[in-house]
Amino acid sequence: MFEINIEKNWCDAVYARSSVRKFTGAPDKAQLDQLGELCRKLSWQGITIRMFKGPGLRSQIKGTDVYAVIVAKQGTPVEMEGVMGEALVLEATAMGLGTCWLGAGYYADVVNRNVNLQNDEAVRCVIAIGK
Repeated sequence: MFEINIEKNWCDAVYARSSVRKFTGAPDKAQLDQLGELCRKLSWQGITIRMFKGPGLRSQIKGTDVYAVIVAKQGTPVEMEGVMGEALVLEATAMGLGTCWLGAGYYADVVNRNVNLQNDEAVRCVIAIGK
C-alpha cells in the first residue's frame, strides 16, 4: 500500500503558499535534485511527475524555466493526481520556492513532446517552479 507521510513542513507550507507568476530565478541544482527525488517517490499507480528545465511555459510565467508535469494513465483517479501534485507544491513551498498550477499557461505541444507520452497517458497539469 502506498502512503504519503504528511511532513510538518508541508503543514506549515499550506499557510505560506500562494500562486506565483513572476519569479526571480529558477531553483538551484540542489533544490532541483531534492524536488526530482520527491517526483520519483510520488510517481505511483499510473501517475508520473516529471521535472523539466527549458522551453514550455507561456509568457505570463516570468523568471523561471523550470516546471513539473503531472502525467497520468487513462483511468487514474483525478484526486490522486491532485494529491501528488500538491505534495510537490508543498515541498517546494517549504524549500522557499514559489509555484503556480497551470491549466493552460504552457505550450502543450512543447510539453507533450518533452514528456514523450505513451498511448494511454495524458498531461494533466503543469506546475511552474521558481524562486
